[in-house]
Amino acid sequence: MQVLKFGGSSVANADNINRVIELVKQATANDRTILVVSALGGITDMLIQAGQAAASGDESYKEKVQDIERRHLDTVKALLPITRQSSALSLVKTRCNEIEDICSGIFLLGELSARTQDKIVSYGELLSSLIIDARLTSLEVPHQWKDSRDLIRTDSRFGHAASGLCHHEPPDLRIHERRSDYPAVRPSRLRRLRRKRHHHHPR
Repeated sequence: MQVLKFGGSSVANADNINRVIELVKQATANDRTILVVSALGGITDMLIQAGQAAASGDESYKEKVQDIERRHLDTVKALLPITRQSSALSLVKTRCNEIEDICSGIFLLGELSARTQDKIVSYGELLSSLIIDARLTSLEVPHQWKDSRDLIRTDSRFGHAASGLCHHEPPDLRIHERRSDYPAVRPSRLRRLRRKRHHHHPR
């Protein structure tokens, strides 16, 4: 068993991702391989900036999320043949909608906790791994995509958490923890916050 880890510059664009995949194909010919990838180069900073803008009441967070989405959509289009793009494009849009929803909650609350920032940043690796998964599938390279959130647990030191593999926790517990890993904003509270923000910032 071998583990290959590629950082952001290695998966910064379609050309680099293709080079990574060639290395992975060579590696898997020799041994079982675990592939770990970072977010596309620069995306982590863009995600942090979007969250910080939202927390400061700056609606430019929406443009930042759009830039993040555009970067990933362009990467999908550059990597995959047209007939294979639809599913990957849909996944990217879905995940970016989730990022915008989280940022919208941050904007309304006016705060960005370390826990929520960790949540936002995690989308970088999630998006890049899904795109690489789609590329491997299009090339018919045998593999299985795994969501690291189902495999790894961390402690509660958000921003500087220590991690370890989930060896004994039942899958349903891990999934429950994953889905509740950032504070939910209830619809009723969102409505009150919107009314309050509108009152203080009339158009």
